[in-house]
Amino acid sequence: MDIDFSKYNEHELKEAWTSIDDYRFPDRAIQIYRLLIERGYSTHEESEYDDSILSNILFMLKPFLGGFLQDMVEENDRCREKEQRVLALIESAKHGTT
Repeated sequence: MDIDFSKYNEHELKEAWTSIDDYRFPDRAIQIYRLLIERGYSTHEESEYDDSILSNILFMLKPFLGGFLQDMVEENDRCREKEQRVLALIESAKHGTT
């Protein structure tokens, strides 16, 4: 079953990107990635702080916010890693090494 991601808005595309299993559905992941980039959206949030500072802030806020911030950071990290895998898939397809 094909899904027409072209009709998705920014929120829906980002939600699809976050939830897509790029190992099981690499073609869909590539399609979602390309749509996000073509529309000027990011696949993850960039941090202006280095990871050690962010980790310290999260550690201090954990008693107040529970795991909410930690979950957000981990999800963002997973999206970054997924982007690297999808970029590698795109690159290998260009060279015919899929």
